[in-house]
Amino acid sequence: MDTILSSITLKQLSVIEDQLANNEDAEDSELLDYFVKEIGLSEEQARQALTYRGLYRLNMYLQFHGPITMGEDAMTCQMILGTRAQPRKPR
Repeated sequence: MDTILSSITLKQLSVIEDQLANNEDAEDSELLDYFVKEIGLSEEQARQALTYRGLYRLNMYLQFHGPITMGEDAMTCQMILGTRAQPRKPR
């Protein structure tokens, strides 16, 4: 699991995955606000979740088996595929 997002609940993960995969209308800034204000992520967590948006838009995943739960493996795929988001290095 992504280290920055490792403390989120399954309910939060479900909402994040749904929004990243299906919400094509919202800008990143709108999703950032939604993640922070509505589902209780920290700003750092919300920004990290948004780095996976390109993968969720390009691919279909089973619930709880997406790039966020894959962590570093997903970031490697993201770099190879050349999706728009740049990975953040874990601390």
